[in-house]
Amino acid sequence: YIVSAYPFFALAFSLVIVPICQLAIEKLENNLKVSNIVKGVSIVLLVISFTITAFQFNRIGRDQEMITDVKKISEYIPAKSIITIPLSLSQDWSLRGYFARYHSVSLTFDDELGENYYLSRQKEELENFELLEEVKLNRYYLYKKK
Repeated sequence: YIVSAYPFFALAFSLVIVPICQLAIEKLENNLKVSNIVKGVSIVLLVISFTITAFQFNRIGRDQEMITDVKKISEYIPAKSIITIPLSLSQDWSLRGYFARYHSVSLTFDDELGENYYLSRQKEELENFELLEEVKLNRYYLYKKK
């Protein structure tokens, strides 16, 4: 609920801070030397922030193994599929989020809702599924219905 209220907090905060900013801007306009220094520092900071952002493009910062596995699995599973998972993975919200974000795949621990695939953290002997050996994953094992 708090996310939908953030814009209102921002508006309220801006109403409080506008008079202070107006005074600071008026003082800067009167002092040309300080004004030029502030503009120069602002431009340098802007260029630095764009440079850092450019170097971070397509770089995985956290959960690298999980994201790599999700992307590999997404090559074998059609988009908008439902993968059955064990109850132990049902609270792994990062895994659910990455599947939804990168390939629109849902995860369920309800066998009746799942489709043709099963994902687990450990090798299991399942009578209705066979391990997909060709999918080389770091952290998980992907099974397909026989």
